Amino acid sequence: MKQYLKSFLFISFLFTVLIFSLFLVRYYVARHINWSLSKEKHILFMGASHVCRGVDDSLTKEAINLGSPSERYLYTYIKLLHYVGNNPQVDTVFLQCSSTDLWQNTDYKYHAHNEQSFFISSYWPFFNKEQWQIFKSESKQIFSIVIASLSKLAYFQSVSYIKLLGGYINEREDNVSFDATKQTPQLEVDMIKDYGWYGYSVNYKYLRKIIDYCKVHHIKLYLMYYPVFKPEFYYDQTFCENMRKKYFNDVEYLDYSHWAATDDERLDAHHLNHKGAVRFTEELKKKFAFE
Repeated sequence: MKQYLKSFLFISFLFTVLIFSLFLVRYYVARHINWSLSKEKHILFMGASHVCRGVDDSLTKEAINLGSPSERYLYTYIKLLHYVGNNPQVDTVFLQCSSTDLWQNTDYKYHAHNEQSFFISSYWPFFNKEQWQIFKSESKQIFSIVIASLSKLAYFQSVSYIKLLGGYINEREDNVSFDATKQTPQLEVDMIKDYGWYGYSVNYKYLRKIIDYCKVHHIKLYLMYYPVFKPEFYYDQTFCENMRKKYFNDVEYLDYSHWAATDDERLDAHHLNHKGAVRFTEELKKKFAFE
């Protein structure tokens, strides 16, 4: 029994050392990512899936698409700090600001496990004390996600790691079967039943931080509502617009929510497909005079 206990303690010690070593390596790799962009890239498109699907940055020399599906403003803020801090040429940011970012329960995505499993795995090395506090009531779940992330090889390779943090993922297929005649209202209030009530304080707080950061660094910021099919089918548009005007009306707002996309330019009710992204990107290039 004594020998068994010694062996168990020794193996436990080795396991603990291994986990701690992987933890340190993960932290080191994250902190030494190369955030540098080519000198001609001075425009950032940032936000969630509407950005990913809606902008084809292969069509422009001056802009880069850094959107990531379901990305909340906390993660966008962390990413923005690193890209601006390492690229003094950045002077313009187009930031997604759709109803999904402003509605009454937009913070639920910080706490939904399927969202946490990616974003916590990716961003925990960058969190400060204030950001860890957001998840304090879910410490066991967060701990398990962090430990699980230590087994993912991509996070130990700087080039692969940064690719995970955002970029153009639009499917290069135009033969989608979106049918406008079959779309019916599906309000996001149903999400409250599934995830509980989390409100909007965190997302609003970090949107304000992004706005203030851009002002201090003399970066032109646009808030942009990307094209969707009948946004009133999915969110309380009056609430979202009132909240935007109340808290964020000091930023120029571009409302493309009712942009005239055809059925064959939509991936689904919320996103453009590649064909739609090409036309939308070309329209933005022309309007804002960038190549």
